[in-house]
Amino acid sequence: MKSDIYLSEIVSRRGSDAAVIDVLAAADGRFDRASSRLEVRQDAYLQNFAGEQFRPAWLPNGGTVIEHVPQEEIHEVGRDIFHRWVRKVRESVPLDIPLDTHGNPI
Repeated sequence: MKSDIYLSEIVSRRGSDAAVIDVLAAADGRFDRASSRLEVRQDAYLQNFAGEQFRPAWLPNGGTVIEHVPQEEIHEVGRDIFHRWVRKVRESVPLDIPLDTHGNPI
């Protein structure tokens, strides 16, 4: 089943030119027309320059948000859910993300 909504955003970038780590927030939503139920799964992770993903303990756990909305409002409600999630992820990012010699978070 395809996503009705998929949003992602780099909420922070840390490191030097040789070892950049992006902090990303993502939301993947599906809408059930029969029940007018929007289910949005939230995720957050780090990604290095090679595309490898990491989930350090300081990142908030994603989880699922469920809302009952009319079909014409799913994108607006989905964006609102996502923006709240982005704010929570952004607030969790430490000033310095320790990296090993390969540019991976420690």
